[in-house]
Amino acid sequence: MERSQMMPSSLLLGEELPELLSDLAEAPDFGAAATLLLEQLAEAAGARRAALFAVDRSVQRLTLRQMVGDKTPSGTDLAVSLDEGGHPLTVAALGEEVVLCGAPVPELPFASCVLFPLPQPRAVGGAVPPPPSRE
Repeated sequence: MERSQMMPSSLLLGEELPELLSDLAEAPDFGAAATLLLEQLAEAAGARRAALFAVDRSVQRLTLRQMVGDKTPSGTDLAVSLDEGGHPLTVAALGEEVVLCGAPVPELPFASCVLFPLPQPRAVGGAVPPPPSRE
């Protein structure tokens, strides 16, 4: 079935949002919560796979924290420096904007993808998003 013919997920319509939030709050740890969230977002988007990147403790890189629907490539450190301002992953994370990638992106195990930010609390001295562009 083509994605355009499928009914939108109720997650996106908010009908099951309270249940999802409750399940996330009851998750025993970050990994379980991240897996649950990624599975729900992938289902809502009709995607086979999903990955979650987060700012690392050094506040220097975005690193792969969780992936569903595919095995993480072994021996590969999936991370992007926050200094790489033109990298689609840093544009999405720091600019807090959705980025559509129709071609493969270095460091990402997907041929094409949609990158969207999930804001994280900012650490003192951490990365500061650039001001919004006025195009």
